Amino acid sequence: MKNLKTLSIIAIVLIGLFATSCTPENLDNDQTEQQVKHKITDQQQTDSKSIFVGGVVALFIGITPFLFYSYKSFPESTIWETSFFTLETAFFSWFDYAWYLANKLIPLYLLFIW
Repeated sequence: MKNLKTLSIIAIVLIGLFATSCTPENLDNDQTEQQVKHKITDQQQTDSKSIFVGGVVALFIGITPFLFYSYKSFPESTIWETSFFTLETAFFSWFDYAWYLANKLIPLYLLFIW
């Protein structure tokens, strides 16, 4: 048991020494240091891009309840008359048609985001 503890401590010390000898501060080659700095810059650009994409996806997911409950704004008649147009549906009402479309399209919309 004592030998196992000793081997564990030696392994941890060796790993620590290896890790500190491989840090960018201890490198002798200037070109390698520039490559490390270049990689950090690329990573920062990727992070800001992924944050923007993640924000847009979160916005689309956040809009989903509003899109789903938009069917409640449709009239409960088969004819929808406004000052711009008049529409007629084969469903029982425009309300039912909008409910049907919302229940079909919103899960498909969320599937495409996923």
